[in-house]
Amino acid sequence: EGRPDPLYHIFDMGADENWEIPSPPVALYPDSIGVDYFIAQWRTTLLATGYFLYVAYDENFSQMVPGYDPLDVGPDTTALVSGLESQPYYLKVRGYNALYTSGNSNVIIVLEVPSEPVALYPDTIGVDYFIALWRTSLLATGYFLDVAYDANFSQMVPGYDNLDVGADTTAIVSGLESSPYYYRVRAYNALYTSQNSNVIIVLEVPVVELSGSSTGLSVHLFPNPACRTISLIYSLPSVVRVSICLYDLTGNKIRTLMDEEQGKGEHSFQDDLSILPKGLYLVRIQAGHQLVTKKLIIM
Repeated sequence: EGRPDPLYHIFDMGADENWEIPSPPVALYPDSIGVDYFIAQWRTTLLATGYFLYVAYDENFSQMVPGYDPLDVGPDTTALVSGLESQPYYLKVRGYNALYTSGNSNVIIVLEVPSEPVALYPDTIGVDYFIALWRTSLLATGYFLDVAYDANFSQMVPGYDNLDVGADTTAIVSGLESSPYYYRVRAYNALYTSQNSNVIIVLEVPVVELSGSSTGLSVHLFPNPACRTISLIYSLPSVVRVSICLYDLTGNKIRTLMDEEQGKGEHSFQDDLSILPKGLYLVRIQAGHQLVTKKLIIM
């Protein structure tokens, strides 16, 4: 009771009581911003006994945030704005007293903290590299990538301790050895950095494709990429036991395709892999003490 309606008691240069009209407040950028809230703040203004706070989704204040159109915060110069999503918000303030409401303050654009990225398992893994990837994050203009030798990220891979990859959502991690690696991502914008993403464990598998000249075992795998059936043609230097196994990129054996003794000379083998999910696999052919590993892409 006794407070002016902010829609009608507006700054009036022609009023006789100009000295009673509060001057427009000065809105300040929030000191405290979370994922779903910020604390609006402004400076006190002369002749004001209270303040109206406006918060909108757009710079024209045509789409107001429910509950803030306006919010009468009384004589306080801070106000909690909560229940927000990851997007920019616009705020302004007006001072009032028993008779008048001031003009609008300056407008503050509140850029929220980016949401945490979702890291994904790499589509591409090689002997000494993998391509880290993740989903885009709301309000992010770039990403930081961490790659470590341990799950606690206490032993970082050189060059990948808070690596700024810009706006990309993939990054090549190279120069690796055959051991597990751990990676995570953070999103950032002009003012804030998100919390860490989930952690991805990349289990490197040594992949060695040896030629017939170096091992005496020559293997040809086709088609590659394959949709259903794969064929292998290989030559054996002598009578040996031959084992053909399929592995995923973590080194887990999926199935044994063949395990039998075969004679010297050229052999062929076919198998239907249409039940397998799309992705990158390893086919290991062992003939006696000789081993060849081939990469296989299932489309």
